[in-house]
Amino acid sequence: MGGVIGKVLCMRLTGGSNTVPDAFDKLRLAGAVARQMLVATAAQKTNVAAA
Repeated sequence: MGGVIGKVLCMRLTGGSNTVPDAFDKLRLAGAVARQMLVATAAQKTNVAAA
């Protein structure tokens, strides 16, 4: 029931078996953005192409 109430109220609750499945897309996007930032910074600092 907490999951349903949390979704209705747009709350992010931790714990339980739904935490990762419910946030999977957002977590995946955050990881991809962080990776791109790290690759770009490393490329800039080492003067090597990011590709």
